[in-house]
Formats: sequence, structure tokens, C-alpha cells
Amino acid sequence: MNNGSERELDMTAQENTADNSAAADAAETPKPPEGEAHEAPACECDCAATPQEAQPEAADAGKSEGEGAAGCEAEGKKDEAKPGSGEMEEVRKLEGEIKRLSGELEKLRATLDDEKNRFVRLYAEYENYRKRTAAEKQAIYVDAYADVLKEILPVYDALERALNISAGTNDFEKMLEGIKMTFDMFGKAFEKMGIERFGAPGDKFDPSLHYAVMHEESDAHGEGEITEVFQPGFKKGDRVLRFAMVKVAN
Repeated sequence: MNNGSERELDMTAQENTADNSAAADAAETPKPPEGEAHEAPACECDCAATPQEAQPEAADAGKSEGEGAAGCEAEGKKDEAKPGSGEMEEVRKLEGEIKRLSGELEKLRATLDDEKNRFVRLYAEYENYRKRTAAEKQAIYVDAYADVLKEILPVYDALERALNISAGTNDFEKMLEGIKMTFDMFGKAFEKMGIERFGAPGDKFDPSLHYAVMHEESDAHGEGEITEVFQPGFKKGDRVLRFAMVKVAN
């Protein structure tokens, strides 16, 4: 009996101790404020996810893997699109060559423009020179004509006076004297102008000065000797103004 009572007292004391411990823990645990929902404590166990939760996670993982593969492929294409160091060096060389050729082209264009302007200036100078020389040449002709007329006009005046005198007289001697004076005046005018007369009987035939219109057999004259002059020749310096028309002995 005594042992049974002692066991009952011990059990009652343990129960009281457990109840006191639970009450102390409840007193120490703070109560949630009013109006807020009481959240259940998270499960700390490593329990398996439900099938519904596993499917989105698997889809997300597949999507991430696909995006990663696509990104790697794009990066690979970018790497392939980027030229290598050798290609970049070749591109830089080509760009430098293009720049050099462009510079040379600009220089050639500038040189061409300079040459074109120079040609235009030369052409203008030549045209001015041509016009100037043509005007000078015409002026020389006028001066030459003036010089000749200046020397011939006195002969013209002498012939006019001789005709006036001959009209009032029948004296042949006076007429002949006037003609001789006029002829002498022509000779003096030619001499002043530097005009030389050539071609006389006895001269040696010269094809550069004489024009043989007749030939004759003559023992009195040597071969190639001029026997008669039909028309005298005239020259100024080395220039023949008129060939002499002559007869030549064979």
C-alpha cells in the first residue's frame, strides 16, 4: 500500500511540473497584435514538393537553360562577326591606301586645273600675238606702199607735165627729152628704194634670174650667153621681183 501511494504522488508531481512548464512557455510567447492574421510557423523539414509546385520550377529551369543557350549562340555569332586582328589590320591598310589615293587624286585635279588655266592664258596670249602681228604686218604693207608711192609720185607728176607740154607743140625732140627725164626719175626712185635692175646683153644666163624665151645658134656669142633682153628683171636684195626675159645663145 505504501509503495502504491508513493508512485501516485510521484506521477501527480510530474504532471504538475509539466503543466507549470507549459504555462511558463505560454506566458513568455508574445501574442500577435489584434487584426493581424496568425501565420503558421514555416515547416523546417525537407519535405518533397507537390507535383503542382514541381512543374513550374521545371518549366522555369528549362526556360533558363534555353535562354542561356540562345545567349551563348548569339555571343558566338557576335564573335564570329567580329573580324580578327589580321582582318582589322588589312582593313586599316585599305583605308590608309584609299586616303593616300584620294590625296593624290586631289593633287592631280589641282595640277590639271593649273595646267588648264595655263593653257587658257597661253591661248589668249597667242591670240593677242596673232592679232598684233597681223596688224603689224598690215602696217608694214601700208608703210611699204607709202614709201614706194612717195618715190613714184614725182615720176607721175613729170609724166603729167610732159603730156601738157606735148599737147601744145609738135617738137618731137622736146617730147623725147621729157620721156628721157621721166625714165631717169624712175631709175632714181628705184635706187632709193633699193631696187636693182638686172639683165643685159652679154651677161651669163642664170636660171635663178633669167627666163629664156628664145634660143639661137650664134658663133659670135659663147654658149649660154644672153644675146638680147626683151624685158629687164628687178630684185630687192636676194628677192627677185621679176625675172628677166632674154634670148640665149646655144
